[in-house]
Amino acid sequence: MDLPYGEWVIFFLALATWTEKRASQRFFLILLIAWLIGKCLEVLFPAPMPWHWHYARLSVMLVFWGWAWGHAEQRILPLLITSFALSLETLFLVNEPGVIPHEAWIFAVVLFFVARLTANSYWGTAATFTGSILLNQVFRRFTYEGLVRSADFPDPFIWNFGVGLFTVWAGLRLGWFYYSARERELQIVEPLSSASELVQLKLNIETSVTKASSGGFRQSRISHEEHLAAKAESTSFAPSVTIGNGARRYYPLESIVTEAEYEVLLPLVEVGVSRLNGVKAYEPSEEQELL
Repeated sequence: MDLPYGEWVIFFLALATWTEKRASQRFFLILLIAWLIGKCLEVLFPAPMPWHWHYARLSVMLVFWGWAWGHAEQRILPLLITSFALSLETLFLVNEPGVIPHEAWIFAVVLFFVARLTANSYWGTAATFTGSILLNQVFRRFTYEGLVRSADFPDPFIWNFGVGLFTVWAGLRLGWFYYSARERELQIVEPLSSASELVQLKLNIETSVTKASSGGFRQSRISHEEHLAAKAESTSFAPSVTIGNGARRYYPLESIVTEAEYEVLLPLVEVGVSRLNGVKAYEPSEEQELL
């Protein structure tokens, strides 16, 4: 993995955050400046063989470690434990190289899990992981003395692995944050919308009841009923209703009052009021609460 995957990821993230004017653009801008300063040091002060010091990558790691250290909750103990585990891995690689297949991946994953279990947070894990690698550079420098022909500090694989790991992890955390915030908004908006609909329905019914109980409407209704009663005696085609002892009372066809004549929905006003008064708030039963 000699290709600069980590540098490409940092460059495109800095470009994306700067284009979208996100709050993290300052953080990635600082990382780019640190990388440029380290690259200038590599040109001005080339490292002698067999040690190849990548000052640009070390500068980015140092800035990232300082940023994560400031946001971490647990610092000293996780860093010591992870550094000890990384030192054991380094000694194993020096004494038994190539014994375990894909040993670079295995040791990198083990190092991440040790940092995660001891730090218990994103920034804590980042500070522990990066800090242990920075401390391990000095240990590797003296351990590899006289054993290797060339050594890179930091190791290209662990550099690319760390950049990809924390980038993907940060993206997943950001997606989960937006999803949980959206769910909380829906839980707040839905009860408010249903409550506003009930209040609007009650206001409409109260307005209809007020119009129906006005004095002018009652007088016009009484006069119209007297007129209908007078015509009921002279018609033979009126519908009849049986009451009490079997007597039949006749109502003329004109007794069907239309909505257009009074501009009030008379039967529905009374039914609506009775239904509204009979509505009770939904209360779950004990069995539903247990479920």
